[in-house]
Amino acid sequence: GVARSPVGVYGLLALPFCTLAMEKSIYDTVQAWQGINPNVRPKDRGGFPSGGANLPSFSLIPIQNRHRELVKRFTSQTGSTTS
Repeated sequence: GVARSPVGVYGLLALPFCTLAMEKSIYDTVQAWQGINPNVRPKDRGGFPSGGANLPSFSLIPIQNRHRELVKRFTSQTGSTTS
């Protein structure tokens, strides 16, 4: 059968790029909400799949400091040295 789409053939070809951009936007936004800069790739993790830290951030919010303060407060109460 023939695949029919309301966006046409070019819309179908653009679909993978649009969904990847949406996924990166969600990933970067969650990272920023947790207080993690999505443009920095720590040595112990790879960041967004296939080097996403090298791409511009698609975050919808600025990087939050709230999460870091909660971690500091929690670790000072429990005496834990991990963050």
